[in-house]
Order: sequence, then structure tokens, then C-alpha cells
Amino acid sequence: MKGGDRIREDGGVSRLDRYLRTLGDERRRHLLYYLSDNPSATVDELAREVAARDTDRATSAVSEEECDRMRAKLHHEHLPRLRDYGIVDYDERNRDVRLVDRSQVLLMLLQVCRFIEE
Repeated sequence: MKGGDRIREDGGVSRLDRYLRTLGDERRRHLLYYLSDNPSATVDELAREVAARDTDRATSAVSEEECDRMRAKLHHEHLPRLRDYGIVDYDERNRDVRLVDRSQVLLMLLQVCRFIEE
């Protein structure tokens, strides 16, 4: 085993381990909560939403500076990982994001996380 993950014969990480890694990060959960309720979003929308949840404030109370910092984190860290895992489609040119993995397993895990957090 490598890093506690089950490694498949093709060398990849199992789907369950990808989901658990994804949902283990609070910001990625918040991003996925938003995308599970909305068919698509811009990086700007996601940055404002995730920053608001991060600080437990309304989206209208989030400063542009906070949005800029979150936008950078999403662009450089969270969205590429979710895209690599096949969970979202992230078009860097027009900065649109869509939830493409709508598997029953992911949606159920996300629903459990949301229930626990809210």
C-alpha cells in the first residue's frame, strides 16, 4: 500500500479513495455542495461562496480581497485536483466549472457530509 490508499493494478488510486480525499477537504466539500445545487458556476461565484462558508458569513459580506485569495486557491489547487479526479469539468479559459461526476456514491457521500456539517 502506498500512503494508506489501495492501489489498483493500473497504478491508480481507487474511486472511493479519490472521493474520500476530495471530501476530506472542507473547501472542496463547500465547492461541491454549491455545484450539486447548481448545474454550473464560474470560478468567481465559487470563490465568493467558498470564502463565505470559510468565514461563516453571507456572500455579500465577503471582501474582494478575500475573493481574490480564494479564487487563486481554487484555480491553483482545488479545481485542478477535482478535474484530475474526474469530478468536475474546469475550463480555465472561460473559468466555468461543472460537476460531471454525478455518481450515486459521490452524491450520497456528499449528502452525508452536508447533513453532518449543517
